[in-house]
Amino acid sequence: MLVIVQKNKPVSASHRETMGLMFTNFRVGDCVEDKETHKRGYVTFVYSELERRGEIIEVLFDGGDEAVDVPADSVRKVVRRQS
Repeated sequence: MLVIVQKNKPVSASHRETMGLMFTNFRVGDCVEDKETHKRGYVTFVYSELERRGEIIEVLFDGGDEAVDVPADSVRKVVRRQS
């Protein structure tokens, strides 16, 4: 008879807070779409400061003249298919 024992590992508080969040690494040039308005654009700048890393990205939306700062969780990556 085989008995499997699973040990409970302690989970840090910061890990618990981020478990429900979807973290996506954006790169300059990624095509993104706003989740509410469905406008598409391209990432022009990704902040590297610790306060903004992973939270704010700069996006130039189609038809826009200036890039705008948007929360990273309000946009999603759009897959561009190659043929």
